[in-house]
Amino acid sequence: MDNIQYLTYDTIVSKVIRDFNPTNSGWINDGVEWMGEAIDNIGTIRHLCKQTSTLSIVDCKITLPCSAEVLITITCNGYPITWTDNMQVLTLPVIEEALLGSISGNVVTFNRTAIDVVVHYYEWRTDNKGRLMTVASTVVMDAIAWYIMFKLLLRGMKHPVIDVRFALEMYTKHRDKATNSLLLPAPYEAAHTLNWL
Repeated sequence: MDNIQYLTYDTIVSKVIRDFNPTNSGWINDGVEWMGEAIDNIGTIRHLCKQTSTLSIVDCKITLPCSAEVLITITCNGYPITWTDNMQVLTLPVIEEALLGSISGNVVTFNRTAIDVVVHYYEWRTDNKGRLMTVASTVVMDAIAWYIMFKLLLRGMKHPVIDVRFALEMYTKHRDKATNSLLLPAPYEAAHTLNWL
């Protein structure tokens, strides 16, 4: 059971508007991608959720879910499978001779018609609208807001107080704090931390 609280993209948008008062709202759709970049730069898996999929073998290959961000394990009839760095297509190795009918060149025919390939992986956590969510933490929210402001300024938006250099400096400072807070949670978060390990 996941007891960690999460923030939606709408909460991040509200923070950016409240804190920085951008001159227009044309950035809101682009902000979803920027939020993903900021979360990715923070660099922990606490933003991700565990998923399990049972996949079909087609031409002796399986296609991994495109939402798979980090692979945990892959098994074929309970036997672990190794994979290459190519996350989208996985070739099944010889696992057990009883599974194989014949090998002719690079074509493998299986004796069994139903072979279970189970993939355990992490994917981005999303809300009911399919938009990214992140761990409910003020330092994480600040880091994402500063990254969005940095991207807005890079795009040419003018702000009366904040320039690109200052926004980048603030984002870097808050990103590092967010990374540390997610990797080494406070003692009162210890019970929640065990749920994502």
